[in-house]
Amino acid sequence: MKTIGRIEKWGQVTQLQGKNGTMTKCEVVIKDIGGDYADTYVATVWGEEAKKNIAKGTPVAAKLRFFTHEHEGRTYQDIVADEIISLAAKEVVF
Repeated sequence: MKTIGRIEKWGQVTQLQGKNGTMTKCEVVIKDIGGDYADTYVATVWGEEAKKNIAKGTPVAAKLRFFTHEHEGRTYQDIVADEIISLAAKEVVF
């Protein structure tokens, strides 16, 4: 899914130990442009891109990927930000 919105929050970068080595991630909150009741997405950014902190309020175009998985009988939905383009700087952040 592609959306245009503003960065509401760029979370703290965390390191995770996986079976194939260390992974870097952070959570980013993107709110669609459209007022107080616009949709808001909390997405995970993986890898080196997680270290690229974008300021709150920056307008962006984002490519988001939604998927679900089950764990211990419960279903969860995750959102991954595959691409974020800063519209203020007119450059591809990742």
